[in-house]
Amino acid sequence: MGIDPTRLLKNGLKGLGLGGALFGASAAGIWWQLFRRPLPRSEGELRVRGVDGPVEIARDRWGMPRVRAGDRHDLWFGLGFCHGQDRLWQCELHRRVVSGRLSEMAGRDGLPVDRFMRTVGMKRAAEREVAELDPEVLSMLEAYCAGLNEAGRTAATPPAELQIMRLGVEPFRPVDCLAGGKLFAFGMSVNWERELLRADLIRELGPERAARLDPPYPRGNPVVTTPGAGYGGDGLALVDQIGRVRELIGLPAGATGSNNWAVSGKRSATGAPLIAGDPHLPSSMPGFIYEVSLELGDRFCRGGTIPGIPTVFFGQNNDVCWTFTNVLADCQDLFVERVRDDGTYLFREEWLPLDVVEEEISVRGSEEPVPITVRSSRHGPIVNEQLGIDAESPVALRWTALDAPSVSPAHFEVLEPRSGPELVEMLRPVAMPVVNLIWADRESIGYKLIGHLPKRAGDCPDLPKPGWTGEFEWHGLVPYEELPELTDPEDGYLVTANNRVVGS
Repeated sequence: MGIDPTRLLKNGLKGLGLGGALFGASAAGIWWQLFRRPLPRSEGELRVRGVDGPVEIARDRWGMPRVRAGDRHDLWFGLGFCHGQDRLWQCELHRRVVSGRLSEMAGRDGLPVDRFMRTVGMKRAAEREVAELDPEVLSMLEAYCAGLNEAGRTAATPPAELQIMRLGVEPFRPVDCLAGGKLFAFGMSVNWERELLRADLIRELGPERAARLDPPYPRGNPVVTTPGAGYGGDGLALVDQIGRVRELIGLPAGATGSNNWAVSGKRSATGAPLIAGDPHLPSSMPGFIYEVSLELGDRFCRGGTIPGIPTVFFGQNNDVCWTFTNVLADCQDLFVERVRDDGTYLFREEWLPLDVVEEEISVRGSEEPVPITVRSSRHGPIVNEQLGIDAESPVALRWTALDAPSVSPAHFEVLEPRSGPELVEMLRPVAMPVVNLIWADRESIGYKLIGHLPKRAGDCPDLPKPGWTGEFEWHGLVPYEELPELTDPEDGYLVTANNRVVGS
């Protein structure tokens, strides 16, 4: 019996069509599960836990949410809920990075980052600070975290990244916000890399040649407030480790060049002040900044937030607006320590015991956790030992961000100031990051440096310093009143672009 080639071809095409249809249906189902079901619910009513009254969330045509609530607690719950709806994966990634828990999802490839973060100890510092927080600040943090957690609980399905990696999300707690704020400050602080690289230059080339390659601030460049020893280790290797973490959080060292501007009414067509801000944060998916509008009674505040941290960093309320740029301030010092085998270090002719913390890093795909021992002197954690970089030349990190909470009452008061001076006073308790604030209200423009800057003994060269002599210790902070400030300059404008703030 012969074969009919025409019939065979028709049957083959039918089979191929059925297989293609099944494959298409399967692909569509996967696409729906991963990318459509996790999208935030934006219509109707949703019953949630943790609010005292109704919270209204409306989204404009670009998806930006407007949160309206009856009290401050519910307002910050609403912001947390929006961050959880849209950026839960981003919040979880940053939490794992700052906690030194990347290896739990990335396997052994995450160990270098985890060792580094456990050594610096931002999460440990945040855990110490929670118990000492102002009760009102703690209450607002808990409200924000409750919103973040409820968004995850009520979602139809977790974000695609969590599904693909088969990861659950533990409840967010205030300590995670405090640690996240330190991670943001870490991304904005570049001084210790400079100290390490200058140490390498001087060791290889000598101080005179190094000075020619690293020149001083150019004469004639603008100044904001005037319109018109040591270390013999491998600094480059440690800088590379720091760079890995910066890339993960979306703030690589090259992300500089931000600018903000204000002009007074005498220079504007409307006769009212104008302001603009351009933070040069690198492009990423999702983006680093999350836009939102918050409303409480007749007060509003809208602008840019950072998922995982409850405040509006760049924005405006009914009466005043503000933007920030990075000061690139020196709020970090590296101290070379003399350490003995018995676990003591030298300070002013006395041998003192190092503080020791033992931790374990869980690694995906491995049954045994990786132990890590972090040793600290009075200057801070010894940052190179656990990274396998020149363990014979211990160097400790002193950093203002390890000494103060990253969240303050000011974070939750952004709807309240009614003038630039009120805004400046509100920001008094902010410790980090160290930033240039430019503001404009209905009548005036102004500038203020915000954040904690240490007072130092000695001439403090921008190099790793000997820790055993006691010559370069920190002695408190520069008082807020002494930080540079300027209101309504005669020229009628203000600008910061990571340039020098004051003269020599």
